[in-house]
Formats: sequence, C-alpha cells, structure tokens
Amino acid sequence: MLEVGTRLDLKIDDVAYRGSGIARHEGLVIFVPRVAPGERIEAEITASKKNFTEARVIRLLKTSPHRIPPCTSDADGASMPGCVYDFLAYPAEVEIKHRQMLGLLRQIPGIQEVALPPFASPRDLNYRNKIVLHVQRTGRDPANIGYYGEDNRTVVDVERCPLACDAINFAWSNQRANARLKLENGQRLTLRWTPADGVSSWVNQAPEDAPMLTEESPIGPLKVPLGCFYQVNLPVADELVRQVREWYAQAAAESNTRQVLDLYCGVGVLALACAADGATPVHGIESVRSAVAAARRNSKELNLPATFKCARVEEAARNGFDELDLSRRIVVADPPRKGLEPNVTETLANGRVPHIIYVACDPATLARDIRRFGSFGYRLRGARMLDMFPRTQHFETVTWLSLG
Repeated sequence: MLEVGTRLDLKIDDVAYRGSGIARHEGLVIFVPRVAPGERIEAEITASKKNFTEARVIRLLKTSPHRIPPCTSDADGASMPGCVYDFLAYPAEVEIKHRQMLGLLRQIPGIQEVALPPFASPRDLNYRNKIVLHVQRTGRDPANIGYYGEDNRTVVDVERCPLACDAINFAWSNQRANARLKLENGQRLTLRWTPADGVSSWVNQAPEDAPMLTEESPIGPLKVPLGCFYQVNLPVADELVRQVREWYAQAAAESNTRQVLDLYCGVGVLALACAADGATPVHGIESVRSAVAAARRNSKELNLPATFKCARVEEAARNGFDELDLSRRIVVADPPRKGLEPNVTETLANGRVPHIIYVACDPATLARDIRRFGSFGYRLRGARMLDMFPRTQHFETVTWLSLG
C-alpha cells in the first residue's frame, strides 16, 4: 500500500465508469478524477485502502488534445458539482462512455459485434428540463441553494445551472433572492419546464392536486403529473423511443407476436409507442398511482389501446403477471437504478419470453441482469449507449435480448 501524500508520475490508461481516470503503479490500480486517457500527471495519493487507491492531480505533464477549459465553471473557476467531464471536448466524453458500456458488458458474448454507435446529445449544455436544488442554511444568513459538493454534505450555492435549459435558469434568476431568504434548511426546490406549460416550481413534494403537465413525445403529447418521472433530455429520450420501436418491430416479425408487456411503464410512453406500431394487446405495470392514471389518460387521448395496472413489478412477478402467456409477450423493461429483482428475471425467463428490450440508467446492474438472463439461454442482440446526461457520469443504455 502507498502512503497518503506519496507523489508519483502516472500515465492515465482509461476512464472508469463514474468518471475517475485509471492509472497503474507496481500492480496497483489508482483512480484519479478529472483526467483524460493518454495524459501523464504528477499525482499525490489521497487515499490508500485495501481495495482501492485514490490520487489527485498536482501537475499535468502531458495534456490530452481533448482537454478544454471547464465548460461548467462559475466566475471563481469552480466546476458545477457532478460535472465530471466538463474539461473534455464533448465527442471525447461520448467515446469514453461508449467504452465504459462495452467494458461493463465485456463478459457478455458477442457484445463487440452487436454494439451500435453511441448517440450523442444534440446539446451538451442547457439540455435539462428539470433540476432539483437542495437548501442548506446556517443561522440567519441567506441559504445556500444548489447541489451537494464532493463531500455529499455541503451544498454549493448555484446562481445558474449550466446543464439546465434557458427557461429554468431565467425562472431561477427571478426566484433565487427570495428563496435564499425564505426556504428552510433541508428543503428541496424543484424547477421543471415543458414547452406547453413553461416553468413550474415546488418545494419538497409536488402538490397532488396540481394540473398535469404536457410533454412532447414521438407519439404525440403526453400528460405527466407534476412530480412524476419523465426523461430530462427530450431529444435523447426521443431517440431512445425510436430505438425501442425499431427493435420491437424486428422482434415482432421474428416471433410472430405483437403482444407487449411493459414493466415500470411510467406514464406509458414505451407501451404506447409499441401500440402505435401495431402492438396488441399491450399491458403496462407501474407502482406510482398517479403515473398509472396518466398512462390510462394518454392511452385514451391518443387512441392507442393499452391496459395499465398499478402494482409493484416484483409483486406482479410473484403472481405470474396475472397468468399472462409470457411465451407470446415481447417485454419492455425500464427499471430503476437497482435493476431487476431476481424473481422478475426468473419469472420472465421461466415463462419463455421470446424477446426483452431492456432500458437501463446503470450499466453495472444492467450487466448483472444480462448475465442472469444468459444463464437461462438468452443472448444479446443489440446494445446502445445514449448520452442522456452530458457532462455527468451518467448515461442510458438500451439493449435487446432474445431467447435461444
């Protein structure tokens, strides 16, 4: 183990998922933030544990041609919290995330052959249609309102968010002074924008009686409850829907079935996109009651027949998904970051679902779940990285699995 404070000359080989550079020294892997592949640095060890070693940059000895001045920095030169790639030209960030997807799926047979080119966000800044700001107040001083810093405890005050759309930043500039005086320590302030409704804002939980918002989608306008999930980067979300529809059409043609089961369906966008392409019958399962109500309304208003049930997917799996003939169902799944529970994987696999289109916001749990499906005889047919969250460590992955 290296002692904290030790200085080393290191070469950065690549960048790990979550954004830290990877260097090696005498058999040790050392993680260094805010560095690019190919760079040489003078580094100082900041943490030396049994399972990992961390360091910080003291001096750049060889600079990547892709390094740029931080594009999210404020007037004092500090980068926005969470923007781990703001020092790289955007195409380089996209390529790094694509490699990270391939690396996390490297144990899946055929990944190199089935991986599609990555999809870059049309905008790497000012793309978010929603932000959540945290409030930290000490005494009677104006509160800091912004994002948690590297220590996950201190709130960094934000005058303007470089990732948020212009409408949100304009609204925040008008609210900020009053909010810093009135909001209490520990509260959360959310700002959300849609083209139809403008900017809405609320503290902590969204009011249950608030009117539904209208979000644009490739299948038409969708009603979305104020506090319900919807993707924050609309052009990338549209491409995700397009990719799901493409693979659904191929899966339907191969398996001679147009029946769809959409798990974690939210307000119904993927289920209804399949319905727009001829899927029938379409069933969706979602645990958030207000999202299910919106999905049913969207189905009716868009004249796209589908049935939506309010239930936890894990509970529905224990009940055999209401005894649906899973062998005739194409499954679309967009679970939360933790991925699929083992009983969901087993129920789908034991039911001989012919095709699964799996959307994931965490490629590590996605890789775990694909390996589980692989043990039941499923093979990977397609994988694609979509950069839903430029300048941050996060991205979406959409995959297509087939039985046999």
